[in-house]
Amino acid sequence: MDFDFLFQPKLNKAEIVDLHTLRFLDNKDNILFIGNSGVEKTHLAISLALEVLDKGFSAHFILSNDLVNKLLKAQDKGTLERAIKIYQV
Repeated sequence: MDFDFLFQPKLNKAEIVDLHTLRFLDNKDNILFIGNSGVEKTHLAISLALEVLDKGFSAHFILSNDLVNKLLKAQDKGTLERAIKIYQV
């Protein structure tokens, strides 16, 4: 993992390093990065997804506003449960 933690000193380095062990795959956990614009959420998510793909697993990247919009549309159509399953590990 190549990340400049000095750029975002408030990040919990231990948590980010732990995510890159991919232990969350064994636990069947999803990962969601939340924060202000410009704090490297996309960079971290993509680097994590690339490691997951390198290990032969699949990854799904979606911006939070797109996720919310898709889920709201699915709710309106009565297909929310099916839409949520797409994002489950």
